[in-house]
Amino acid sequence: MLNPLPASLLKNPEFQSALVRLGIWLFAVVYIGFGAATNYYAVDLGDYALLFGGYLILFLSVLTSVFYRPVWEARRYLSLLFDISATSLCIYLTKEVVSPFYLLYIWIFISYGTRYGKAYLKAASLLSILAYALVLTALGQWERYTFEVIFFLLLLIMLPLYQYVLLRKLHNARLDAEQSDKAKGIFLSSMTHELRTPLSGIMGMSQLLRNTTLDPEQKEYVDSIASSANILDSLISEVLDLSKMDAEGFELKPRLFDIRGLFRDISLTLSHQALDKGIELICSVDERVPVQLYYDELRLRQILCNLLSNALKFTESGEVELSASLALVTAGGGEEMLLITVRDTGIGISEAQQLKLFECFWQADASSTSGHGGLGLGATITRRLTHLMEGDVSVESSPGVGSTFQIRLPLTGQIPDPAAYRSRLFDGFTALIYETNQRTCDLIRESCTERGMHCYSVSRVNELSAVVQQVEMRGGLDFAIVADSPGGQDVYRIGRVLRQHLGSDLAIIYLGYMERRLQDDHPASHFLIKPFLASELLSHIGLLLKRGAYPEHDRATDSRSRAAYQVNVLMAEDNAINARVLSTLLSGIGCHVSWARNGEEALQMALNDAFDIAFIDLRMPKMDGLAFTREMR
Repeated sequence: MLNPLPASLLKNPEFQSALVRLGIWLFAVVYIGFGAATNYYAVDLGDYALLFGGYLILFLSVLTSVFYRPVWEARRYLSLLFDISATSLCIYLTKEVVSPFYLLYIWIFISYGTRYGKAYLKAASLLSILAYALVLTALGQWERYTFEVIFFLLLLIMLPLYQYVLLRKLHNARLDAEQSDKAKGIFLSSMTHELRTPLSGIMGMSQLLRNTTLDPEQKEYVDSIASSANILDSLISEVLDLSKMDAEGFELKPRLFDIRGLFRDISLTLSHQALDKGIELICSVDERVPVQLYYDELRLRQILCNLLSNALKFTESGEVELSASLALVTAGGGEEMLLITVRDTGIGISEAQQLKLFECFWQADASSTSGHGGLGLGATITRRLTHLMEGDVSVESSPGVGSTFQIRLPLTGQIPDPAAYRSRLFDGFTALIYETNQRTCDLIRESCTERGMHCYSVSRVNELSAVVQQVEMRGGLDFAIVADSPGGQDVYRIGRVLRQHLGSDLAIIYLGYMERRLQDDHPASHFLIKPFLASELLSHIGLLLKRGAYPEHDRATDSRSRAAYQVNVLMAEDNAINARVLSTLLSGIGCHVSWARNGEEALQMALNDAFDIAFIDLRMPKMDGLAFTREMR
């Protein structure tokens, strides 16, 4: 199957012109050939074949050169010469100066002027007048069609002049629009900084307040402040991004990055939001997905954060899953693409509402979204970013059932060798999986069984005793996986039950949450934070089976190490509230913080003292963050 032409080539004006040129060539061949066959034109067949055969070779050469050199100014002028000479020779071949082919002169200078600018308009107009005059002279028809010829020549002079005036007005209007967009961008950038500075103070102070002793009512107030501040911060980001896209000042910066690391970071960042709502957040990446991909990592992160945040926002119970896999570009097979899916069990969207989902400032239903906040820009930004990455976004949803968003992107990495992930490393081992979420349980079981492991799975506590009896009869376990749930599970009690029946030295991998860390002093207990990737769990299992158990983690040694070395931090921040927030957070993890109120003061402190790390505000009085960095380096 032939690969489709790249989008950049299809948008190339020289490629478009080459295709149109061949289309006109085909029309001229048929038109003049039919005229000759019906004796309407007295055409010499030898000249006819030579003219159209020769120009076909020239036109195909121009088209082919675009593939090797998409932009080439010399080719544009050469093509202009080919177009005008071909038009003139068609008129000469038919021996009719009052010919429909005269209209091609007008098409040529309008086309070149519109596509490439005023310089090409002048060249096309001048060459058209000279070429038409030469044809008139060669055919000796000045006297026969005097009035028509004068009118045609005047058209070749006046129409380009009129188009030149229009192009100049259009150019001036474009300059004005660019200046306006630039001024708007500067204003938005400045206002964003001015808005975010106090907003960061509110968010930081509310976070510090959360860590103090509060009664339930006070905690509710603080949570409301933090939630409102987070919504406002996201709205500011969305408005700024949308403004950049509208001004066409938005450039992608692709680079190689680890897709699994990106998924892990995003999932952990939003895991607290899911846990607060009692929702299971699931993260999975198919093993066939390349390790390294070449996209704009920051913008892909923004797309996924938008989709995941919306999924969590409109899901009150159940689960939200972020997954990546490979899919065929077409159903018939052949080339593959990257397919990223965000699935939820939320309120869903009707078919009528899906048609408007990606419009600016639109949300699915005022009654269902009024309590969630937002301007409805996230989906719009997601679609625009996806299109910039030459991809596509789609949604499938049913009210009351949930929604599935899919991002399709061209594949930019090397698919790993199947031998790397299909090896049966765990042949002969047996495990028990306790996980109340069926989807997570299936993912764990599938990953383990593909590598040869035999697995027992349990999703309810009341099923545990029957499975344990079955395990005892068949010879025991190598290890068990016991997972916490958003609603809370007594995982230690489950662990004790397993060890009472299957041996006190049974290795157990506990799956818990960052905000609700599990702690167990048993030497055969191990921990992994949810949401996790299958590759992380398999790596954990591999090390466990290889050496029996991890060495006991010496927390006392860690604390002594942290105490023995204190990190010196330079902080440059002109806003006192933000400075206090950052200073408190850094001091809380054992850092010694030195505060500078502007760039010059920070530079002086950096020259006089030794610092391990510096936090520098980008915009400060006297010397900004960029100037500080240049001076330091």
